[in-house]
Amino acid sequence: MKRFRSTFLLLGLFIVLLLVVIFYTSDGAKQRRDEKAEMKPLIQSSVIDSMTKVIFKKSDGSELALLRSDDGSWTVGGFALDADEQKKLLNVLSDLPKGKVVSRIKANWSKYQLEGDSVPIATLFENDNEVAKLFVGGSGPTHRQVYVRFGDEEFVRLVQSELPLLLGYDMNRWRDKRIVAVDQQQLQALTVRIADERWSFRLENAQWIQIKDDGSSSQIDQEKFTTYLKNIFDLKAVGFEPDTTKFVNADNALALTLQGGSEYVVSVSKKEGGEFFAQVTGQTELFRLSSDLNAQLRPTFLNSPPPSLISREGIKAKFD
Repeated sequence: MKRFRSTFLLLGLFIVLLLVVIFYTSDGAKQRRDEKAEMKPLIQSSVIDSMTKVIFKKSDGSELALLRSDDGSWTVGGFALDADEQKKLLNVLSDLPKGKVVSRIKANWSKYQLEGDSVPIATLFENDNEVAKLFVGGSGPTHRQVYVRFGDEEFVRLVQSELPLLLGYDMNRWRDKRIVAVDQQQLQALTVRIADERWSFRLENAQWIQIKDDGSSSQIDQEKFTTYLKNIFDLKAVGFEPDTTKFVNADNALALTLQGGSEYVVSVSKKEGGEFFAQVTGQTELFRLSSDLNAQLRPTFLNSPPPSLISREGIKAKFD
């Protein structure tokens, strides 16, 4: 009898342990399933791919529309979108997770700042058809968490997203801030001026050469010049200035000759009132700069001695 009691006792303990293991295993599996479901995208990829317009309605009621053309490029207020901001827009919308449902009733909307006319909204359109709408509420308990509502759902979701950051952008934040906004493949010649120094380069037979002041030419390192050009084409302003009278006494300049003979000229002013400005041919506003661009414009890759100083009158004639 004692042996049978011991057997039954061990069997009972085994069953209890088995139940505990099953309970915790199933609980962990459910948690993993829930977490996996919360990370699934809230907006289908097909919606992101087909959308042609995004309208951001801010808390003050103002709206900002981003438009996508047939070639996939985006504009805002008639201006091209900055490539980095465009990439961020698509990533934020594509990566927006379903998140954790924290409320299922409309009565709780105000608790999460999701009720009333001041709620920021991001609406996605395909042509004139609304395909997705996101109501953006208050901040969540941790960094970059935010409460949102999706479409007609009464659910309140807690998600991790930079969407509130995008809703805070003004038009100038979205705009393309490239200073040299031309097709690099069209470039045929380049002249750079920094104060009293000047360097000229020309494309001949698919090779870049340096043109000296006396008209002679010399070979240059093609790989280093390609890097130099990339740095120039990557130059970006920090903002825009509509008051062109702030541009005073151009100190540095950059002249690009394109296929067909057209020129694209960028002139950089001296520091006035703590700011630098760039003026571009044909534009009705100035670029705000963080520096005079000396470091970026100077072709330090050249092994030859610095060019001889030339008169400002000669420089002015080139860039006028």
